[in-house]
Amino acid sequence: MFLSQTSNAAKAELPEGVSALAELEYKREVLMYCGISEPGAVRGYLDRQAHLVERYSLDRDSVLEAGSHARQMAYAEWQNRGLGGFRGWCRKEGGDYTEILKSYVLESG
Repeated sequence: MFLSQTSNAAKAELPEGVSALAELEYKREVLMYCGISEPGAVRGYLDRQAHLVERYSLDRDSVLEAGSHARQMAYAEWQNRGLGGFRGWCRKEGGDYTEILKSYVLESG
């Protein structure tokens, strides 16, 4: 899930395509905070990112806006966890997001 009420409200202020990309970028940020770098998740992220950029015709500024928003939300969520509290976050959300990103891998060929 894409975070708290505050982040949902902030996400609602973004244009549709930027919001969709920000949600994807948030998932990647969680994996980065948690030190998860499974190749399938990385490839799924890249495939989905390319799909969203093309689908919504996002320009460079929109991509940067989505990334900035996602980084701020992930950092805020990480801070909310407190000392050591991020471990459960990484186990639950990190694991869930790994599987979600892996499901985005496009079949090649």
